[in-house]
Amino acid sequence: MTQGVEVHRAALEKALAWTAVCDGNLQARFAGYERPVLLNILRSIDLTGYFRVYKPKYLVEGMPSYLDVTWMGLAHAIHLCGDAAMTGPGMAWRLPETDELRWADAFLYRAGLVTHFRRLAQLVRFGLATVEAKDSTSVRFLIHAQDRESRDRGAIDWYIGRMQMRDAPLLQAYSARNDAAMFAELKARVGPDPTFGIRYSSSRELEEHFEFRAELRAGRLPGHDCLSRESRIGPLAFGEWRHIVVTGMARSLKHASFVNMLVASGTQPSPAALMTIFSHETKIGGEWGGLHDLDPATTKVMLEVMGLSPTDRSELERTFDCPQALLVRGGDEFWIQPIFSGLHNPFTWVTRKLRRTFRSDWDRAVNAREATFREDLGALLTEPRFHMVPTPRKIRGPSGVKTDIDAIIVDRRCGTMALFQLKWQDAFENSLSERESRRRNLGSEGNAWVETVTRHFKGMSAREVANHLGVQPQLADTVARTRIIVLTRNAARFSGPEDQDRRAAWISWYDLLRRYEAVRRDADPLSKVWLGARRRDAPRPDRRRQGFDVDGIRVEVISQA
Repeated sequence: MTQGVEVHRAALEKALAWTAVCDGNLQARFAGYERPVLLNILRSIDLTGYFRVYKPKYLVEGMPSYLDVTWMGLAHAIHLCGDAAMTGPGMAWRLPETDELRWADAFLYRAGLVTHFRRLAQLVRFGLATVEAKDSTSVRFLIHAQDRESRDRGAIDWYIGRMQMRDAPLLQAYSARNDAAMFAELKARVGPDPTFGIRYSSSRELEEHFEFRAELRAGRLPGHDCLSRESRIGPLAFGEWRHIVVTGMARSLKHASFVNMLVASGTQPSPAALMTIFSHETKIGGEWGGLHDLDPATTKVMLEVMGLSPTDRSELERTFDCPQALLVRGGDEFWIQPIFSGLHNPFTWVTRKLRRTFRSDWDRAVNAREATFREDLGALLTEPRFHMVPTPRKIRGPSGVKTDIDAIIVDRRCGTMALFQLKWQDAFENSLSERESRRRNLGSEGNAWVETVTRHFKGMSAREVANHLGVQPQLADTVARTRIIVLTRNAARFSGPEDQDRRAAWISWYDLLRRYEAVRRDADPLSKVWLGARRRDAPRPDRRRQGFDVDGIRVEVISQA
């Protein structure tokens, strides 16, 4: 490291240290009031979550990118509140004053800027960016690594949109039959309340209505199918955990609908103080546990998995993610029930919590993923055009160690045979350390597999490879070409050094779905997918700039690739 680089990094560390000092000053200002501060922060993030779904272009003067920044800031904001915000007798509850909500909005926004700043510093530490800092009050980041993850993010967005299109006719027919009755039910059952701002009662019809809508939403969210439903994780099967999450999503949709109805009636001017509610542990445990037929001990575990407690605070600062928990501890015997998670994707929180809490169960359950992945691949590339060899095949590497070819698919029409390695890694969200771990593991294992496969079949024709792998003789005689594909369930492409063996295509499941949809009627769709996935992303010709100020520090970001 040159002396100039050391100077810049020292200035960056000094700037980061200053944000930590400002954190401490903020904490000192609200010391003794941590519980009402946490409550108002959750009220603020609930409104952010609501606007992200229903008013995504919502703007706040003087706070650019307000919805994205506050969403990013929740983890740090909760961390600053400390354990005192979640412990103690009773429940700190009252309807907020306007100034209190504005303070919470600003607090959350500042936490988001600090989080963004710290994540940019992480990019430097992982070699994805460099930093220029004349002093600790002005920092410039130059992001030189190409954003290869954007391909997988775009594919997930495409998949969600595709599922929405698929569900649209069903929703339209359902709405035509039920919306008028549900509107009347909501209107008749809601009213203002002097203590909580809103009161309402539910009905079996309303519960079924929102459960139906929640299940449709859940079915297109990443993470809802990350394990087989029969896999045992702690006291419940994963399918049972999934059903509980859907119940929480339905509650959020129902509560937001009642709030909308009350605001529309004119009796409440704003939803800001109405989105967030709370419940005694006995009450919510009885409701959720009773609905899912759980005993008291299992109910207690279930609430902890769905919720965010003091034991989770160390996780918050490590991942840079918005902690989309369905519940947040509001006292020794109380849970705050925000809605922001249920309107988005609570599976991101719950699956991570299950993995941390029941690590050995989780590790056993992931062993069943390959079979599920094979089934999904077979359901995409179906007979009569495509033939999947019924079982994986083993080949020996140069050292004699056996290597699996997880899936073999032959296109009967054009003679292309695809050899797949299936990799289902856990999602890492915004955690750069976990991202680096996934990148290294996928690269080392995938490259070794590609090398073994290509060396094993070196000098063989495609037809000979097919015969060697046990493809039906009549079908093997038609094989004209072989394509090697490393197929991941989540991320396949990573910013940074491009060290993936280019003899193979490296592609995520969602990107495969998107690419295959575009070429499914082509003469050779497998080759089209393979070629497209191997094509390098073109670098951006422009340099994108953005900037922000946090704690008196001017931060500039330049993306060069």
